[in-house]
Amino acid sequence: MPLCLVLIGMSLAYYGVKGAVRGAVLVTLLKLFVLPALVLTTARWGFGLTGLPLAVVVMMAALPVGSNALIFSQRYAALEAEATAAIVISTLGFVASASFWLAVLAWLGQALPG
Repeated sequence: MPLCLVLIGMSLAYYGVKGAVRGAVLVTLLKLFVLPALVLTTARWGFGLTGLPLAVVVMMAALPVGSNALIFSQRYAALEAEATAAIVISTLGFVASASFWLAVLAWLGQALPG
């Protein structure tokens, strides 16, 4: 894990974020809000999950962009700056989005009987 963090930091220093912020913010919003909403909808009303299993799948979907995105972007020489910026922005954004999704899950637990 520490090696991945060093790699991401070096990539951010190498590529910078200028010109990549717009794409990175879009990817971050999709990853932190749209994907968990889709997982929540599918898991709760499609598969009937409730309680802890529902919370686990939603919070897993709400995790920030992983370092694998950077590894693949570097391997195929495509959108390295955007991938690096998305990892950093989504990691910072996860602080707020995790609280949001935990509140939604708590509300659903009280609003809808399991």
